[in-house]
Amino acid sequence: MLFYQSYRRQRSDTRESESKQISFFVPYTWGEGGGGGGEEEEEEEEEEEEEEEEEEEEEEEEEEEEEEEEEEEEEEEEEGRRRRRVQAANYSTGL
Repeated sequence: MLFYQSYRRQRSDTRESESKQISFFVPYTWGEGGGGGGEEEEEEEEEEEEEEEEEEEEEEEEEEEEEEEEEEEEEEEEEGRRRRRVQAANYSTGL
Protein backbone atom coordinates (compact mmCIF):
# COMPACT_ATOMS: atom_id res chain seq x y z
CA MET A 1 0.00 0.00 0.00
CA LEU A 2 2.93 2.28 0.64
CA PHE A 3 3.99 2.05 -2.97
CA TYR A 4 0.47 2.74 -4.19
CA GLN A 5 0.29 5.89 -2.08
CA SER A 6 3.60 7.14 -3.38
CA TYR A 7 2.42 6.36 -6.89
CA ARG A 8 -0.73 8.44 -6.34
CA ARG A 9 1.36 11.39 -5.22
CA GLN A 10 3.81 11.17 -8.10
CA ARG A 11 1.29 10.35 -10.82
CA SER A 12 1.17 12.72 -13.72
CA ASP A 13 -2.00 13.91 -15.43
CA THR A 14 -1.03 12.46 -18.79
CA ARG A 15 -1.86 8.87 -19.62
CA GLU A 16 1.56 8.13 -21.14
CA SER A 17 3.57 8.98 -18.06
CA GLU A 18 0.95 7.31 -15.89
CA SER A 19 1.31 4.02 -17.74
CA LYS A 20 5.09 4.23 -17.47
CA GLN A 21 4.88 4.76 -13.74
CA ILE A 22 2.40 1.92 -13.36
CA SER A 23 4.75 -0.48 -15.10
CA PHE A 24 7.54 0.72 -12.82
CA PHE A 25 5.56 0.06 -9.66
CA VAL A 26 3.94 -3.21 -10.76
CA PRO A 27 6.79 -5.51 -9.62
CA TYR A 28 6.70 -4.04 -6.12
CA THR A 29 2.98 -3.96 -5.50
CA TRP A 30 1.67 -7.07 -7.20
CA GLY A 31 4.76 -9.22 -6.99
CA GLU A 32 4.81 -9.33 -3.19
CA GLY A 33 1.38 -10.85 -2.75
CA GLY A 34 2.29 -13.83 -4.92
CA GLY A 35 -0.88 -13.42 -6.93
CA GLY A 36 -1.04 -10.75 -9.50
CA GLY A 37 -4.23 -9.93 -11.33
CA GLY A 38 -4.81 -6.93 -9.11
CA GLU A 39 -3.78 -4.52 -11.83
CA GLU A 40 -7.28 -4.27 -13.30
CA GLU A 41 -8.81 -3.70 -9.89
CA GLU A 42 -6.20 -1.05 -9.16
CA GLU A 43 -6.93 0.71 -12.44
CA GLU A 44 -10.67 0.60 -11.73
CA GLU A 45 -10.09 2.09 -8.29
CA GLU A 46 -7.96 4.84 -9.80
CA GLU A 47 -10.64 5.63 -12.38
CA GLU A 48 -13.31 5.73 -9.67
CA GLU A 49 -11.15 8.02 -7.54
CA GLU A 50 -10.53 10.32 -10.49
CA GLU A 51 -14.27 10.44 -11.26
CA GLU A 52 -15.05 11.23 -7.61
CA GLU A 53 -12.42 13.99 -7.58
CA GLU A 54 -13.87 15.47 -10.77
CA GLU A 55 -17.40 15.35 -9.33
CA GLU A 56 -16.22 17.03 -6.13
CA GLU A 57 -14.48 19.76 -8.12
CA GLU A 58 -17.62 20.32 -10.21
CA GLU A 59 -19.76 20.54 -7.07
CA GLU A 60 -17.34 23.03 -5.50
CA GLU A 61 -17.39 25.15 -8.66
CA GLU A 62 -21.20 25.11 -8.72
CA GLU A 63 -21.34 26.14 -5.06
CA GLU A 64 -18.89 28.99 -5.69
CA GLU A 65 -20.96 30.17 -8.67
CA GLU A 66 -24.14 30.07 -6.58
CA GLU A 67 -22.45 32.06 -3.79
CA GLU A 68 -21.22 34.65 -6.30
CA GLU A 69 -24.72 34.98 -7.77
CA GLU A 70 -26.22 35.42 -4.30
CA GLU A 71 -23.64 38.09 -3.46
CA GLU A 72 -24.39 39.93 -6.72
CA GLU A 73 -28.13 39.82 -6.00
CA GLU A 74 -27.55 41.16 -2.48
CA GLU A 75 -25.38 43.98 -3.85
CA GLU A 76 -28.04 44.86 -6.42
CA GLU A 77 -30.73 44.91 -3.72
CA GLU A 78 -28.57 47.12 -1.49
CA GLU A 79 -27.88 49.48 -4.40
CA GLY A 80 -31.63 49.70 -5.07
CA ARG A 81 -32.28 50.56 -1.42
CA ARG A 82 -29.63 53.29 -1.52
CA ARG A 83 -31.17 54.80 -4.65
CA ARG A 84 -34.65 54.83 -3.07
CA ARG A 85 -33.28 56.48 0.08
CA VAL A 86 -31.51 59.15 -1.98
CA GLN A 87 -34.62 59.76 -4.06
CA ALA A 88 -36.76 60.02 -0.93
CA ALA A 89 -34.28 62.39 0.68
CA ASN A 90 -34.11 64.52 -2.46
CA TYR A 91 -37.90 64.63 -2.71
CA SER A 92 -38.35 65.57 0.92
CA THR A 93 -35.78 68.38 0.68
CA GLY A 94 -37.18 69.60 -2.60
CA LEU A 95 -34.11 68.99 -4.75
